[in-house]
Amino acid sequence: MFLIEPAEKYKASFIEAMREVIQEGAQDPDLAERLKEVNKDFEVYRKGLQDQAEGKNLKPGRVPQTTYWFIDNNEYIGQARIRHRLNEALLINGGHIGYDIRPSKHGLGSWIWK
Repeated sequence: MFLIEPAEKYKASFIEAMREVIQEGAQDPDLAERLKEVNKDFEVYRKGLQDQAEGKNLKPGRVPQTTYWFIDNNEYIGQARIRHRLNEALLINGGHIGYDIRPSKHGLGSWIWK
């Protein structure tokens, strides 16, 4: 297993993972919109992640963060987000590191949001 910046090579696997999460009933209201964005133009999606890392165009309450994908056997299995600083909400619940593992790769069969 290794970490990389999001890459076109693993786009199809990433999309499969997003669909798994939606089927599991994820409570993230932005997930369906992100899936549409990734399907439509992956480079726009990647640019948005780069903007997040640089602290550009952040939504209210968001902090700069860098996203890395976990890749295993040539497949996207999850992601880690390294937050560059914390706000009040993240000091209470969240911290500097967030991660997600796709449902089919999690031992308990459910999506992890941290």
